[in-house]
Amino acid sequence: MVAVTVTLVELPERAVTVCLADWMRAQHARGAIIGSVCSGVLIVAETGLLKGRSVSTHWSAAEELRARFPD
Repeated sequence: MVAVTVTLVELPERAVTVCLADWMRAQHARGAIIGSVCSGVLIVAETGLLKGRSVSTHWSAAEELRARFPD
């Protein structure tokens, strides 16, 4: 088993977020466990892996999360 940690100080540009989400989806398909802290949930939500799940985030990212990923 290999553990990979990605640390972001702020959310990257949209193109980078999409590429990172693609990579995370591929890792999940291989059996990886995906998690996030704080506003990192926005990138995980981009993968589609959170559809139908309850999540939490920092209050400052809550409105954006609701708007971009209502499901």
